[in-house]
Amino acid sequence: KVHVIDHDLKENEVYDFEELYSQNRLNKLLHPVIGQTQEEIKNNYEITFNENDEVYELTPKTLSSRSYEKIVFKVDSMDRIKWMKVLYKNSDWTETEFSNWKELDKVSDYFFKYLK
Repeated sequence: KVHVIDHDLKENEVYDFEELYSQNRLNKLLHPVIGQTQEEIKNNYEITFNENDEVYELTPKTLSSRSYEKIVFKVDSMDRIKWMKVLYKNSDWTETEFSNWKELDKVSDYFFKYLK
């Protein structure tokens, strides 16, 4: 489940993760960096690691075309995002916590073989 909580308005919206993903709506609800490849992230963002806070910071390389100015996140020991904060140009921000990561069952090698 994806919970979107607006503390100012005291609203809580709940979305089904699988449904959002299947409808390609996940990146609109979360942040565009979710689902990007490492190469895309390296091409689109300046990346720094803050050792004091143990957070990664992504700053868009082309600020004029983005509505946000920085993405800050922490990862767990398995390199899965556990917390993310997006700072927008208008001084607003969105904070997201990720939990209950689950490993998917192994997909059969049959689906990855080239068949003539």
